[in-house]
Amino acid sequence: MLLFGGINEVNGDPLRYKVEGGTVAVIGCDENASGELVIPSTYEEKPVTSIGAVLGVGAFKGCSGLTSVTIPDSVIKIGDRTFLGCSGLTSVTIPDSVTSIDGSAFAETGLTTVSIPNP
Repeated sequence: MLLFGGINEVNGDPLRYKVEGGTVAVIGCDENASGELVIPSTYEEKPVTSIGAVLGVGAFKGCSGLTSVTIPDSVIKIGDRTFLGCSGLTSVTIPDSVTSIDGSAFAETGLTTVSIPNP
């Protein structure tokens, strides 16, 4: 779907992406996704640089079946409420490339293990 200003919003199984210029944001996920999820570093040969929200709804909001998420080195930002309500999420791996994690990114999760990059 082509949106205004050259922005494309596209679906990929189970992720939903927003392609804007030369970069990509993960903006949604199928709520039925479960188990371990590895976010790809590229989509359509463009780098995935952020995980965000659309209209205040976090990309993984309500994906309670996810147990772990691995974020690629291409990501530099994790947006507000990204994993809100992911009650089954117990492990997240965050690469050194991430320089910004917005408030409430991991609210209401079941996190027991978080690998955070060195400053």
